[in-house]
Amino acid sequence: MKQQRTAVAGRMDPDTRSDCRVEFTRLDRGGIVVKVESKVESLYGESIRTLVTDVCRALGVQHAALRVDDQGALPFVLAARVETAIKRADRTITAAYLPGDPQKHSSQAARVRPRRTRLYVPGNEPKFMPNAPLHRPDTLILDLDRKST
Repeated sequence: MKQQRTAVAGRMDPDTRSDCRVEFTRLDRGGIVVKVESKVESLYGESIRTLVTDVCRALGVQHAALRVDDQGALPFVLAARVETAIKRADRTITAAYLPGDPQKHSSQAARVRPRRTRLYVPGNEPKFMPNAPLHRPDTLILDLDRKST
């Protein structure tokens, strides 16, 4: 029997919107069980569970218990938190989760319009991401080199 390991990703800061906390525990059997705690659970609970299950399957996890404390996280933030928690619990997992159609990830992006402006958004601050498109930049770049405080 494998040793169960629990790992956490994300934080629950009352001042931080658009983030979530994910607790992952690998199990020996029972499938993937997802418990969602969110103010908008009645609206988005099923889509959150589906996304969490998709990330688990993409990383080869078949049996696990996950608890998601959501504060309005966007799908890519939620997927990143789930992936991080899984990889913290099992360091042998090297696969990555890429949302959408896998065929689109293997080809180069088409240049639809000139890229004249770039907006850098701190990758460790999900609260800034929902409003980034309001500035209508040609390119949106997540700054992943920022140190979290």
